[in-house]
Amino acid sequence: MNILKLSSLLALLFCFTLLAQAQNTADDVVVLHEYQSEPTNATYIGDIKHGYGALKMHCNCRTILQEAKEDAASKGANLIKITSFKLPGKLNSCYRLKGEIFKVSDIAFYKNFTKKWNDSVQNSIVPTNAPYAMVYFFRRKEAASDLYYNVKMNDKVVYEASSNTIDSIKIYEEGNVELSASYLYKSTSATLDVKHGHSYFISCYADLEFVTWFPQMEILGPVYGLQQMRGVEADIKKMERTE
Repeated sequence: MNILKLSSLLALLFCFTLLAQAQNTADDVVVLHEYQSEPTNATYIGDIKHGYGALKMHCNCRTILQEAKEDAASKGANLIKITSFKLPGKLNSCYRLKGEIFKVSDIAFYKNFTKKWNDSVQNSIVPTNAPYAMVYFFRRKEAASDLYYNVKMNDKVVYEASSNTIDSIKIYEEGNVELSASYLYKSTSATLDVKHGHSYFISCYADLEFVTWFPQMEILGPVYGLQQMRGVEADIKKMERTE
């Protein structure tokens, strides 16, 4: 191989290396909430929205956030600033997200910022040194409001998942607990790794598969979980005022 061909090959390999290094993945993307400040020293790339398809199914909070992060990464962004975040309701079973996407050079700063934010919300619910954990269950008013089901923890019923309800349980023993729910021939389950000084939010809802509604549960972090539970509390108070 002559020197010219070798130089061209090395240059091509160098370009591919740079391209691979520049390519973001969804794991690299940081999400800022509606009520957090816009990023500074950031390059605006564009707008995104997810969860608005008329026939969209299986669009819980985690799925929509993951879709948004993958979308942002594919466009070269590494930060999403949410501008609108709507919860499922009676006429729409999907979470809906709108946001602006940016490229920031100091992404480590924003990763640290969001971690501190999450930790501060967590500590405001349960003290860090508490010898217990709190598990909150809630269910919004939704399209399948007439369907209700029991949620079990290690085979013991701990929550009746009916529309616009909230319940909680204090757990003193650390370790894995199994959550499960079933309705007709459909069932769902999740494992919760319980640690002292932590809070866990279990969003219960019904999902549609073909023509049958079936129970679902989603484990949420303290920021999204508390926000959504507060929304259910507001709906309950609104119902009480109209009765």
